[in-house]
Amino acid sequence: MSTYVFKAIDLAGARAGGEVEAESKQSVADQLKARGLIVLDIADKHSSREINLDILQRIKAHDVAVMTRQLATMVGSGMTILRALYVLEEQTKNKLLIKTLVGARKDVEAGLPLSDALERHPKVFGPLYVAMVRAGETGGMLHLPAITQVTVGMSKAVTSYWYLLILGVVGAVWSFLRWKRSEHGRAAWDAFKLRIPFKIGDICQKVALARWSRTLSALVGAGVPLLQSLDITGKTAGNMVIERAMGGVIDSVKQGGTISDPLKESAAFPSMVAHMVGVGEETGSLDTMLSKIADFYEDEVAAAVKALTSILEPVMIVVVGGMVGFIVISMYMPLFKVYDSIK
Repeated sequence: MSTYVFKAIDLAGARAGGEVEAESKQSVADQLKARGLIVLDIADKHSSREINLDILQRIKAHDVAVMTRQLATMVGSGMTILRALYVLEEQTKNKLLIKTLVGARKDVEAGLPLSDALERHPKVFGPLYVAMVRAGETGGMLHLPAITQVTVGMSKAVTSYWYLLILGVVGAVWSFLRWKRSEHGRAAWDAFKLRIPFKIGDICQKVALARWSRTLSALVGAGVPLLQSLDITGKTAGNMVIERAMGGVIDSVKQGGTISDPLKESAAFPSMVAHMVGVGEETGSLDTMLSKIADFYEDEVAAAVKALTSILEPVMIVVVGGMVGFIVISMYMPLFKVYDSIK
């Protein structure tokens, strides 16, 4: 039997207090409820004389964070607070935190709100923590905001499952490279490169055109047969879209047609290129005209890369700022909810 000191009020609002001998706080609470009293506080009279054997132990902030996340999940799923505290006692590994949870659970069983039960352990649960729990009780929402849960979940995934993230990245890169080496994958990837936003697709197209015109100009100028030159140029252009366009050009030449007509029908070749090639065919100076096309697009690539650098800088600032803003908002959102609840 232990002696407990209690504070309570009756149905009329009059305060009552005293000492009761009982087996536990729950027994005291039952006795007081049988007397028609509403329990405000129950404390062990001799608790101050007990020697604290856990003085060398401490509770880390990480342990409290994990416990809080588990409690929020259980309460959010509809579990009662008392049942959730029992579960936490079984799952928590820190002995001192278990002892704290047992004390808080007994206070809740005795009729105290969770915030008041946690307030009895100021070394573990600070004033802000208790205030947030009390606000949650007032507003009926003890779970975290969704944006905060996402941030905490991402943090937990990075710190606890980093090896899975590495395996996932390696697997994704390996799968992408294998798909890219296939005929279908290479064609799809080359077509996608020409449509990348922020002028990146334009740069890829200009690089391919400069390589195509420079190679074809060198082969034609060296006296290599036209069909062979077109075949070699298509394979060395570095883009499946241009290589397939060369197939149409070869077919046209075999049938006695021109090079410029199939180029006009291909989306990979601007109209300027097709017209300049046509002029080169008519004047007999195809290699010279192709060399001028190559010079033009090489200058265009240099200017586009310079412009892209100036575009990427503000884009990166916006992206990084968005990431930082998301984290800050997710951390402050619980405080905003506490403020709204208090109002």
